[in-house]
Amino acid sequence: MPRLMPSLLLALVVSSTTLGDDPRPITGADHVFAIYTENWGFGSSEKPKLIFAAWDDGHVVWSHDRLNGGEPFRSSTVNPERFTSAIERLRTIGVFDTPRFNDAKFGPDSQFTTVLIHNGKHKLKMRSWHELFESNGKIIAADHGVTSLSGRSLLSALSDEPSGYLGYRIAWLEIRLAAANLIPESGAETKGRLQMRRAIASWVTQEEAEP
Repeated sequence: MPRLMPSLLLALVVSSTTLGDDPRPITGADHVFAIYTENWGFGSSEKPKLIFAAWDDGHVVWSHDRLNGGEPFRSSTVNPERFTSAIERLRTIGVFDTPRFNDAKFGPDSQFTTVLIHNGKHKLKMRSWHELFESNGKIIAADHGVTSLSGRSLLSALSDEPSGYLGYRIAWLEIRLAAANLIPESGAETKGRLQMRRAIASWVTQEEAEP
């Protein structure tokens, strides 16, 4: 067996210990399930925040804050079959079958949540402001826009919405449930952030992330 030159051997060792899995692609991945928030408010410098991401190799990263995302994060690995089964169930109930689910449901200069699922030829990108706006219990993000509940309950107000919008909200809840079921009971603390470059999102660890 030929001997490697010291400089070449060192290069191979450094490469094998630093490349790893990072950065992990999200928008550019063929098989991924991610949820994150963005702030497009006028003058906002707030960076996108990851809520949850899972890949088909079973790697899962999630935020302690399931509404807004961001630190602290935990990560773990689940059986890849769990990822496959979760996406397959979503496919079976039809989340990929309604093109209008991909229509943006947020206004200008606002914050919103993105749900992104890539599974080969099946792709879904839902973007809505309803979770963030409705969190104070006083507002409904209705089909036509954001409005006050005026003392009504959220479910009562939603019952007056068009069936197509109710279908959208049901699909959103099913996807949220699927994500929650993929998160393990425990995980290791991890440092990182959602990096967005030219609308391409990736998960990068603290060591990989740029300031």
